[in-house]
Formats: sequence, C-alpha cells, structure tokens
Amino acid sequence: WVRDQLEDSGSFVCDRHFPATADRPAEDVEVTYVAGPPESDGSRRYYLFSSDVTGRRQTEEALIQARNDAQRAAQVKTQFLSHMSHELRTPLNAIMGFAQLIADAPPEAEARTLRTQAQEILRGGRELLQHINDILDLTRVESGRMAVHPSVVDLGPVVSSCIALVRPLCQARGIVIRHVAPGETLPVLADAIRLRQVLLNLLTNAIKYNRAQGDVEVTLTSTGQGRVRIAVRDEGPGIAPADVARLFEPFERLDADRQGIACSGIGLALSRGLLGRMDRRTGIPIRLSTAYLLTGRRLQLPPHRLALPRPSRG
Repeated sequence: WVRDQLEDSGSFVCDRHFPATADRPAEDVEVTYVAGPPESDGSRRYYLFSSDVTGRRQTEEALIQARNDAQRAAQVKTQFLSHMSHELRTPLNAIMGFAQLIADAPPEAEARTLRTQAQEILRGGRELLQHINDILDLTRVESGRMAVHPSVVDLGPVVSSCIALVRPLCQARGIVIRHVAPGETLPVLADAIRLRQVLLNLLTNAIKYNRAQGDVEVTLTSTGQGRVRIAVRDEGPGIAPADVARLFEPFERLDADRQGIACSGIGLALSRGLLGRMDRRTGIPIRLSTAYLLTGRRLQLPPHRLALPRPSRG
C-alpha cells in the first residue's frame, strides 16, 4: 500500500498513534514517506522520516477544548438571558398591571378589590425576589463563593417545617402530603439553611409536577451504611431515561412549557450545587439522585455519629 501511494505521489504524510504501555507513555508520531529517484537498474530507494508530535497534538486538543468550552459558555449565556427575560418579565408585568389598576381606580373603589390587587402585587414581588435570589445563589455556587456551615442537624424537625411551608401549595391542587419517619431521631451533619433550601426545591417540584389530587410521600430512613436517606415521591408522569442527564442542567425545563408549569429550571441545578458545597465541607459524599421513569427524588446525607444519645452509666 505504501509503495503504491509513493508511486502515485512521490511522498505522503500520515499520523500514527501509539497507546501507552507499561514502560512508555502514549505517543503521537507524524510519519513522512518519500520515494527517491529511480536508479540506473530501475530500482528505487524509499525513505521514512518520523517526528514526535505528541506535544503539538495535546496543544491542538487543548485549543479545541477551549473553543468548545467558549461556545458552550456563550450558549449558556444566551439561554440564561432568554429564560430570565421570561421569568423576570412575567411577575414584573403582573406587578405593573395591578399597580396600574390601583392607580386608575376611582375614589369610590371598594377596599376589598384594592386589597386583592395589592395582594397580587405582593405575590408577584415575592416571585420576582425568589427568582433573583435563586440566580444569585446559583452564581455563588458555580463560582465557589457560596459559604456553607455544617453542623449537627436533627433531620425530623427540618423536614416537618419544610412540609408545613408547602402545605398551602398542596391544598391549592388537592394534593395530600405524607411524612413517614422512624421513631428514632436522625441527627445529620449539614448546613441547616441550605438543607432546608434543597428540601423545599424537591417538595415544590413534587407538587408542581404531580397530578391534581395526587399524593406526595416524604420518607426518612437510615440506610444501615452510616447514611440517612430522604426520599420524595409523587404521582406525576415521571422522567424518561433520555431526559435524566439534562435534569440538573441550569435553566433546563424539560416539558414544563408544554405542561404549562411555572418553572425557572434553576431549582435542581442549585440543589445539586448546594449539596456539592456541603459535600466538600463535610468530606462525606452527599448525593442527589433521580429515579428513572418515576418522579422519586432521593437525597442521602451523612449522619453525625457523635450526636447520637449515649447510654447512661450504671
């Protein structure tokens, strides 16, 4: 094959890659084949030159990777602006609309009507503030500037308080939320504020993506492997396996638009980032996983063993 190529063109260049072995690293070699002039007897010499281009190939791959990263960053920025312009504009339009109604109301307008419109302004303001806080938190997490302060946390009361906060959302959709917990206390090592933030994100998703008059079950269990698991399960349509990889991407909304669900696409990405920060501070892996096909989201936290009650001395 080499001789045929040389007969046609006189020379050619090809690249060879040699995988790493036990006694040498991987190498990339550029091989040049050259055909010499014909000899008087019709024979011909063929020459082969090789040069190690491993460093050059690595530099090229690094440049390609940097270009791809820059393109992804630009795409994320565009996606961010697109999503946030929508998410921030919607409550802001509501605020402006109801404020205009109050401003244009006649002097004899009923106080009850004005109060209802003022409540809508407050609701839009809270929604707008929540979006802004989530964006700022996600930015701090991704830049490594999010401060977390792990301490001993009694898991039961934290979960109960989060459930109490989302009960009005459940009642609005006729959803029943159940809390299943063991009789024993479950102290864990976590940042209480950030843990509550993660739990509220999981519970809110379980309510938003659930069917009307559905159930939400929150279960606390000790895994027997030195860990505590929080499982949040609902009766929604579930998540297809092909979509799981996209689930924790910032601003990824999956089918939220098609289903008419108000969702910024930040909650799970922020939750994973917060757990990652607690993971690095505690030195114990904290995982957030999602079950295929089922809308069951599981959170595992490291227990604080020293906080368990000690037996009394006789």
